[in-house]
Amino acid sequence: GSLTMSDRNVKLSGDALYPMASEQIKADLSSGLPQGWKSAADISVKPVASPVDPTVCQQLFVEMLMRGKIRFESGRATIDLDSMAPLDRLIETALRCPTANLEIAGHTDSDGDSAANLALSTRRAQSVVDYLIKAGLPKERVIATGYGNAKPVAPNDTDENKAKNRRIDFVVR
Repeated sequence: GSLTMSDRNVKLSGDALYPMASEQIKADLSSGLPQGWKSAADISVKPVASPVDPTVCQQLFVEMLMRGKIRFESGRATIDLDSMAPLDRLIETALRCPTANLEIAGHTDSDGDSAANLALSTRRAQSVVDYLIKAGLPKERVIATGYGNAKPVAPNDTDENKAKNRRIDFVVR
């Protein structure tokens, strides 16, 4: 997209990945300006790609999460700002899977107390679910589950492997 500012006028034009993103961008633009400024937003919504069956949907999620992880502030359930673009792409994919129910699975490494890791992984998964629902995914289609350090994908023996275990998975149900 593009943003043009002239005098006290702001014009934003571009594309959004899904309808709720377009509405949120427009609302944020108009509410975020100083008093006396005017805004105009021309945001088109990218057409949803053709629907896919749940098996293809799961494959798309796995491929996308291999390219970019959803990250959080250390020890917290706050989604890192750098993770918004990959998360929006995952939402775009979820919208292509209208018959799929999704489990958002949170995982941690083995450092620290197991109960605390379980609670953190659950809160992080719920943060992602909240983001998906805010984006327009029906809440009855998504569930958050925390697994803590119970399902590692690598040994917890190096910092690199621990980083692999700190993850969010999208599981088609």
